[in-house]
Amino acid sequence: MFAPITKFSTIRVLLALAAQHDLEIHQMDIKSTFLNGELDEEIYLKLPPGFHGTGDKVKDGVIIIIVVYIDDKLILSKCTRAIKKLKEALMKEYDLLDLGEARWILGMEII
Repeated sequence: MFAPITKFSTIRVLLALAAQHDLEIHQMDIKSTFLNGELDEEIYLKLPPGFHGTGDKVKDGVIIIIVVYIDDKLILSKCTRAIKKLKEALMKEYDLLDLGEARWILGMEII
């Protein structure tokens, strides 16, 4: 089974872009990532409508970047309201923990 995740170097680049463009960075944790272990079949996923292959979503001119690393998600955008709406929608569908503004990711402190 192949699980696409964001490379560590990509996360560093996105954090640098967030600092340069004054983006909000929020973090969520997926509670049940490792709950269901062994699978005997291959799983294929399609991106939801409105999403592009890069993990970004554009709606009403607002860009939201979603970074997934195993059970951690970073959500980057200039629009705090858009981040909040996205987090609310995700939490209706999945068992997620809203960690608010990101402070740490993969051993890196976000200031």
